Amino acid sequence: MRMQEVSVYTRPHGGSRTPQKANPNEIYPVGTTYQLRYGSKWLTLKKGCPILNLEEDCPSVAEAQICAIRLRTLLFTGATAAPQAQPRQKPKPEVQTVDRQIDNYLYGTEGKAAQKDWRKHTLQCYARSLKLFRESCKKVRDEEIDGDDLRKLKGFLRQQKTSTGKKISARSVYNHFNNVISFLNAIGRRELIPQDEWPKYEEPKVVPYDPETMARLLQFADVEERDVLESFLGNGFRNGEWTHTEWPDIDLRNKEIHVYSKQERFGWQVKDSEQRIIGISDSLAQRLDARHKRHPGIGLVFPNTKGKPDKHLLRVIKRVALRAVHGNPRTEAGVLRHASRMPQVDHPHDEKNLGHDPKPNRRGSHYDTGRPRAQFGGHHEEVSGEHRSPQPPAQGADQRSGGARPPPGRGEGGKRGGAVERAET
Repeated sequence: MRMQEVSVYTRPHGGSRTPQKANPNEIYPVGTTYQLRYGSKWLTLKKGCPILNLEEDCPSVAEAQICAIRLRTLLFTGATAAPQAQPRQKPKPEVQTVDRQIDNYLYGTEGKAAQKDWRKHTLQCYARSLKLFRESCKKVRDEEIDGDDLRKLKGFLRQQKTSTGKKISARSVYNHFNNVISFLNAIGRRELIPQDEWPKYEEPKVVPYDPETMARLLQFADVEERDVLESFLGNGFRNGEWTHTEWPDIDLRNKEIHVYSKQERFGWQVKDSEQRIIGISDSLAQRLDARHKRHPGIGLVFPNTKGKPDKHLLRVIKRVALRAVHGNPRTEAGVLRHASRMPQVDHPHDEKNLGHDPKPNRRGSHYDTGRPRAQFGGHHEEVSGEHRSPQPPAQGADQRSGGARPPPGRGEGGKRGGAVERAET
């Protein structure tokens, strides 16, 4: 039979409540409590100890060691029962609350955000949607969520307001609702509500650009601003793509631009991993070549004042639009709305090489007249620097097909603004 191991422990008087293993060569102060540990049990060596029948408290570590030998003998001979090993209990599974699952979904190493490598803006959108969901639904466990909670969420979302105090749009309601559904699907709570009960929204009608609007914008742009406008016009890039384009990415000889992610340098990646090579027109290649001569180097094509990516290039377009409308609030609103979304490309091969759908989408319009740019009419005269001073049109000239802009005020036919001089496209 195997001898039962018995160890001596001490617990100082008035000290730590946790027993410490005794050192046989150390002298402990008066009042120290001695304990024996065997198996999973503890035996305190106090007067009246039930197994050893002590007549007084154990006074020293030497006496405690003698008690340990006595206890070991009793256990070995069977005079007292040895402690039985207790079966190890399985740890209780961790309760997966809705809040914990949302945290794992958004920020966990195995969550959807990590798996899909969401961008910062995408993560913020989902976090906002799920925050609104938790404000609407206070249930703790995911199995408690049902279709009524989602119906309640629809009404709750429709009452949300923007920073200006207006209720959010029907499309925003749908987007938030769809994000919540994606989360519920990920945690196994599917088909809680039929799709015909989802929030509804109407796609707004897309209004395409017209040549006159773009010609007017180009006329009121200086050479730096026109570089921005013509670059967006020339290849249909997204804002972030031009923002992070560097001169080595542009091959002027072959008239191509290489678009790819730049995570290490700028922390930016192309949308949907659309690394691609885009062809550009001769006119855009010439304009970029001229810009490079004015701004030599290998840095960004459109940097900000600190040499970093200018993430507000669209403000250039809005600034030119404000200058072009002469403070007419009604016209300004329309021009700003369309000027912030750039038009279709003019390179014959760009449409198939863009890497994304070149057709108008819900939030923007494209420059699509169904005829080549050469047919836009009038001269193709370069407008550089500040916009020109108003001059009267040439005698007999058709103001709608070319010529100079009439004096401020109302032009021919009583309409404000008159004709717009045709700028080089």
